[in-house]
Amino acid sequence: MSSKFLFSSSSTRRKMVTVLMAAVFLMTTFLSSCHPEKNPESSKTEETSVDTAREAQYQSAIALMGKGEYSAAIIIFESLNGYKDSEVMIKVCNDALKNSGGESSQTAEESSKTSEESSKAAEESSKAEESSKAEESSKAADTREEDYQKALALMAEGNYNEAMAIIESLGDYKDCLERRYYWAHDLFMEGSFEAALGFFERLGDYKDSKELAEEVRGQIKIEKSGLSIGDEVVFGRYEIDGGYVTFENDLEWYVLDLADGKALLISKYVLDKGPMLDEAVIEKDGPYKMPWTWEDSYMRIWLNNDFMKVAFNEKEQSMIAVTHVTPDPHEIYDGDQGNATDDKIFLLSQKEVLRYFADNDARMAHPSPYAMNQGTYPYDEIYVWWWTRTGNKDSLSRSSYMGFGTIYFTPVAADGSFDLHINAETKLNQANIGIRPALWVDVDALADDGHQPLM
Repeated sequence: MSSKFLFSSSSTRRKMVTVLMAAVFLMTTFLSSCHPEKNPESSKTEETSVDTAREAQYQSAIALMGKGEYSAAIIIFESLNGYKDSEVMIKVCNDALKNSGGESSQTAEESSKTSEESSKAAEESSKAEESSKAEESSKAADTREEDYQKALALMAEGNYNEAMAIIESLGDYKDCLERRYYWAHDLFMEGSFEAALGFFERLGDYKDSKELAEEVRGQIKIEKSGLSIGDEVVFGRYEIDGGYVTFENDLEWYVLDLADGKALLISKYVLDKGPMLDEAVIEKDGPYKMPWTWEDSYMRIWLNNDFMKVAFNEKEQSMIAVTHVTPDPHEIYDGDQGNATDDKIFLLSQKEVLRYFADNDARMAHPSPYAMNQGTYPYDEIYVWWWTRTGNKDSLSRSSYMGFGTIYFTPVAADGSFDLHINAETKLNQANIGIRPALWVDVDALADDGHQPLM
């Protein structure tokens, strides 16, 4: 819709309203002049009234002229039949209408022409801008390729740091993201954790960069803790000395592993003794429950409830990680080891014991005085047996049920070996085998409240 049309439409509506108003005014005047004469005095009064009405109409038309409403003014002037200079005013209005119409037409034409010129200029400007962008893009591509080739040349010369700085500046050009990703891997593997973290963080969502960044943060945390595998640390409290029982002695641990900002600990001493399975459950369900597994063991319940509440306060408990405990297979016997569990405190599996302890000597464990007083086997010896969570051959077959004396899980013997043929005939009650709890804990917990590595 053109601007000329809009102007004409708005003007027409305004004039129509004004004309209607003028028509109503004239009709009112006409009706007032149609009353019959009553007497001479009344007639004289009516003549005066008519003159007053004409003057009012005349002034109304003059006002319309002032507003530019010439058509409406003409109608009123014509109705006045020569009153005053109405005829002259009609001519003035007609002249004004002619001049106004010509100017509007000329303005619309000029506006249309200006609009076309502006449109054409905008189109030409857009084409020029696109051409300029294409040219700049081409130049940028040429520059990036030069930089890329320069980086490759630097790599060939062994200048990897300088080369990777250029590769990083190229963003996702060609295989730059891939090269940055593997460079971060190399930095991580060589122990340059801070540099590796920077690369992984800047890679954002590329592949598994976010997960690897979190892993690197864990390694940085470990590095700052000063901990090493094989360190002895203090964490929590338990009864150790066997004197007046307070459960307030410092609890000492070996650091078996470090990963993701956490340390895997196992108690330095055999802390207590106890059965893996509840005697009443064995006597009731023994012939039907096979196989017995860590998942439904009494030991699992005891460690994650009674022991944890005694050994650790609420803050310490919050720093112990929930570990996905896997049903590792027996080294010799096949069989169902049950389902994986999620526990804060657990026993090592036979597979883990073999992994973390180099030989039989390393696996030999002293009981604490308290554990010895409790009756760990063998009695009054310097080294004692201790549990793993792995079921043995008697746990894996229904036919091996022998009652409460049967050893359904695989313990580490006092000499550090795995005795694989223990049953009721050994007269060894499972309730007297020792307990060495294990757990993963945030390394920050080992540097808080005096829990420093024992040097």
